[in-house]
Amino acid sequence: KKYIAEMVSRKCKQNNAHKITMCSTLEFVEESILDIASFIGKSDIECVFVGNINEDVEALNVLIESKNVVFVEKIGSTNKNSLVREIELCDKFSITIHGVIVLN
Repeated sequence: KKYIAEMVSRKCKQNNAHKITMCSTLEFVEESILDIASFIGKSDIECVFVGNINEDVEALNVLIESKNVVFVEKIGSTNKNSLVREIELCDKFSITIHGVIVLN
């Protein structure tokens, strides 16, 4: 978890991103995701997990404000169409995608 958080933090700092939003199409948030967000937050980067931007307008608004995203998805749980819609939303609102965390 700390390693993943460190890699995300470095990527954000390289791109001068001081605020990052983590989002996911997963129905249930795993504790490990919140742990990673907490570790990122300790590196002078504001990090928040918002959930599913495809279904939650408030989550999308938080993402639009931050302009930076890391997707969190799970092998076998995330379908291609949902991920494509997330990417299209990011493109539409000029949101920088800093990466994807893929859970087993």
